[in-house]
Amino acid sequence: MYKKFNPNYLDLQQTTEANNLHRMKNKYVDLIEQTFDWPQNEFKLEDNELHFHGINLMDLVQQYGTPLKFTYLPKISENIKKAKTWFNVAMAKADYHGQYNYCYCTKSSHFSHVLEEALKNDIHIETSSAFDINLVRNLYERELLTKKNYIICNGFKLAQYIENIAGLIEDGFENVRPVIDNFREADLLIERVKNSTKNGYIWHTTGSGKTLTSFKASQILMALPQVHKVVFVVDRKDLDYQTTKEFNSFQEGCIDGTDNTQNLVKQFTGTYVDKKGEAKNSKLIVTTIQKLNTAISKLLYEAKMADLKDKRIIFIFDECHRSQFGDTHKRIKDFFNNAQLFG
Repeated sequence: MYKKFNPNYLDLQQTTEANNLHRMKNKYVDLIEQTFDWPQNEFKLEDNELHFHGINLMDLVQQYGTPLKFTYLPKISENIKKAKTWFNVAMAKADYHGQYNYCYCTKSSHFSHVLEEALKNDIHIETSSAFDINLVRNLYERELLTKKNYIICNGFKLAQYIENIAGLIEDGFENVRPVIDNFREADLLIERVKNSTKNGYIWHTTGSGKTLTSFKASQILMALPQVHKVVFVVDRKDLDYQTTKEFNSFQEGCIDGTDNTQNLVKQFTGTYVDKKGEAKNSKLIVTTIQKLNTAISKLLYEAKMADLKDKRIIFIFDECHRSQFGDTHKRIKDFFNNAQLFG
């Protein structure tokens, strides 16, 4: 269906564009005026010049030129404290008993004065490159952080980055957490398990086929002769059932779930019998963090679990940020002397 051409259409369009151009705000002061809730609390507008905490930004522009970036150190500590307060209030309202750990991302600014200000607030560090590991060492040497600080290693892990991360772990940094955020890094993980007993990874692949990737990694690790067991740990009972179901959908009968701690201990010790009366001694176990904690901390199971202390056991933690800080994490590390932790 065709519409009749209107000869006045072009005139109407040109008039509309002219009116829009007339209404366009193309001055900086116009932009400030049209912005919702502007200026914010820390900004003031005086004689059409922007001030930030009493600092005339136009003076800085005239002195240093543009583009201009400056750092106001008091805001760093103020915002970190504000973030901590928000999380503490939310966690209290939700009756959540985990911990919130603020990690400063070094790539946002590598300047020493910025890092020094941030580290005044009992925080941890997130890295994204091999160069950042050198920063961590420098901060440690200057006693601005300790070997107990969490070092969250983000970003794709090229050879130098891997080597630097491994060096931190081997030098006694207790809480290095490499984040695998690319599927190709799984091969590097397998190599580390083959060639090292120290260097663990925390594995995070949210939104990118986490369960399938975890299953494939577990499958490969199970085949290594030096690995005694691979344990996939979740933090809720429903996830225990769900993960067991999904793993068995990838390979039928590859795993049996545990509905109580007693059965978990039997799976660890190779004495488990399923509901059909068949003996099962799979190298792959799925369990909740709560059952794992009970198995290694209760006197009832101490004698049966004792032989596992020095076995090579690989732990893969699902949603590890919810369960892997605090006493439970320490118990697992203290009990299993030859374990590697991934998440």
